[in-house]
This record gives sequence, structure tokens and C-alpha cells, in this order.
Amino acid sequence: GPVAIMASMCKKKMRVAVAGATGNVGQHVVRALLDGGHEVRALTRDHRKGEEILGKHERLRLVEGEGDDAGALCTACIKCDAAFLACANCDEQQENEVAFIDAARSAGVEFLVKLGTIRQYTSIDSDVVYARRHAAVEEHLAKTPPKCHMRWVVLSPNCFMSNHLADVFGSLPASSTISYPLDEHAPARLVDPRDVGELAAAMLTNPENYDALHGRKLDVSGPAEVTMGELAELYSEALGRPIRFERVSVEKWVAAASHHIPAWLAEDVVKNFELWNAGGAGCGGPRNRPGRQGAAGRAGWPALAGPSRRGWHYFPYRGACLC
Repeated sequence: GPVAIMASMCKKKMRVAVAGATGNVGQHVVRALLDGGHEVRALTRDHRKGEEILGKHERLRLVEGEGDDAGALCTACIKCDAAFLACANCDEQQENEVAFIDAARSAGVEFLVKLGTIRQYTSIDSDVVYARRHAAVEEHLAKTPPKCHMRWVVLSPNCFMSNHLADVFGSLPASSTISYPLDEHAPARLVDPRDVGELAAAMLTNPENYDALHGRKLDVSGPAEVTMGELAELYSEALGRPIRFERVSVEKWVAAASHHIPAWLAEDVVKNFELWNAGGAGCGGPRNRPGRQGAAGRAGWPALAGPSRRGWHYFPYRGACLC
């Protein structure tokens, strides 16, 4: 039958472990859980950074430790009902995620939400390094040990709108151009990480849906398509000066990005633009403009109540569309 994910948190107050708690999505999972009245064990490598990003709260406990710190993982997961797992794209990603999954299983966690990456290229033989790592972790999730009853789901956002903050704080203060190896008119359904975080929190705190969600690997996109040309127009309107889009070669973009992120990661990220150009950076219903109600997406995913704070009102979850 249909999967009923309610936007409001369940009446039962839960304890949830969050790995990657200060990350792009994890911090919003933490805030949504606290807003829902739940208790959070937030795993972070740096206690001070954790307090700076998450603040202090009577139901928030920061657990400091590296991703392979068995003691910290045990402390974070013990007596928790559910868990959220996210990890930065790094050399230790696979090892750290597997260690957290094993700790959650050992602690008797009932349900885990893992943050994945774009499903179109997530496979063991993918030419995207971090996609291979995600696929290996998902294989580990699927190999359920005897007497282990932890259920799980993978959320795979396509492209985060917040990635373009690099334009706002990087390129645009010094120039009037945004540059990507993209067709100016190629559309993508960029998603806000806050919406992904709130979706994850809703899944974590509704135990009645654990069985229906178990084993699913779900694409998550924003509700409306946007092109780089339109993004340049939005920047122009917001900044009060003309901003133009410039298409650059893959090589030029990778060279520039490699000054800010590892070269191997820049080579991987550029695959997103290839997918975007090919029309594969979105999922869900027909094209919509921001601020308008979208069409009903895939059957079997009922709407969640309430308009998004980001100006979206869309089926099935605020500003996030499940595929």
C-alpha cells in the first residue's frame, strides 16, 4: 500500500543518533528532530565546531570522535531508536560509514537513513569515485547479519542549490560572471539541503513506516527546474547589477575548482554537469516555476502537510520530490 510519511513528528519522543551532524544536511536533520521534541546524539569530530553550528540544547548531546572511533560510535548509538548517516566525500568515507552502520546494528537501532548520491551513477563500477564508495556501503547495508532487524532507506539528492553559494561568496563579489561547463538552457531540479534534512527527520520519527521504507533507494530532487541562464537572472535581480552566465570547458572548470577542493573530487563533481546537460539532473513531475504548486509526482507517495519555508508547495514533501 501507499507509504504514509507524515510531516508532523510522531507522538512518541525518540532518541536519534546523527553522524555528520554538522554537515550540509546533517545539521538540518538535528534541528528538525529537536524542533519535533526528540533527543539527539550528534557525532562530530570537533566539539567546538559542533556547538558553533548546532548550538546548545537540553536534548542535544554532542559526541566527539573520528569516524572510526569505536568508543565514540558506541556512545552515539547506544539506546537510540533510529540513526541518520552522512559522511563527507573523503578517502575514509566507506570505512567510516560501514563502522557507523555496524555500531548502529550492535546497539539495536531500529531504523537508519543513509544519505546517498545521484542514483544514476551509483554503482560498484561507477567512474565516479565517491559513487563507488556509496554503492559499497549500500551493499554492506543490504547484507543483514543474522538476528539483526535494523531497517534502512537511502536518500539520494541530485544537486544541492546551496552548492551555488560558491557563486555568491566566490565569483560574484569580484566579477559579473558565473562559469560552468553547462548548456545555458539545460534544466535541473536543485534541492535545498534543509528540505532533505526535514524529510530524513520525518522518516526517522515515524516507526509505522519503517517496514514500507526498508531497502528503498530514493532519488530526491527539488520541485522546480532551473537553468543556469535563469540562475544568472535571479542573481541580477538580487544584486541589482547584470550577471551573465558563461559556458566554460570541463578542463577549465576542473582546474579552477581544484584550487578549492581535491583534484579527484573536482573530476568527480564535473560528472554532475554531464548528467545535467543530458537532462538527468531532476526527477518527478512536469516543469514548474518556483512558488507554484507542482503536479502530483510518483504514485504511492502521499503529500506531506505544510508549505515549504523556501517558497515551495509541492507534492510529496514540501520542497523535496521523491522518485
